[in-house]
Amino acid sequence: MAFYTLRCKCGMRDEFYFDANADVKETLCEMCGEALSVKNNRDWRADAPQLQTETVGYTYNYWDEGLGCHVKSKQHRKDEMEKRGLEPYTPDPELQKHRKEMLYAKKHGAKDDVQTHEAVQRESRAASSKRMGRAIDKKFDEMAPALERQAAEI
Repeated sequence: MAFYTLRCKCGMRDEFYFDANADVKETLCEMCGEALSVKNNRDWRADAPQLQTETVGYTYNYWDEGLGCHVKSKQHRKDEMEKRGLEPYTPDPELQKHRKEMLYAKKHGAKDDVQTHEAVQRESRAASSKRMGRAIDKKFDEMAPALERQAAEI
């Protein structure tokens, strides 16, 4: 037997047990009689074991691909990152400005408007150009000591 939480359109939410090997997992809503199935009416948040005490809108108790471990809470993720010497990603304010401009143009411009599309493309190119410039500068900074040693040897 498997435990599922189903939610109906009428607002009723209840827990049901179905045979784990059954192909079809359906029942009727006790309030309105609508057909409920695991595929269409599953309330995933109620079924999954989660720790939501520290967050609003975020759920924890998941496998984090980047960390390579199971994260149980916000604090657990923070501790794991500290152990590995990692810092959380924070967007660059300058690049974030371009992103906000793109989102604003998409939200307030007409869907098929050429000017809106051009504005989004312009901001995207500007952000990409800055990212590439920074990547090139970083690579030059990494290569500079080796180039200076080679120049000194000549």
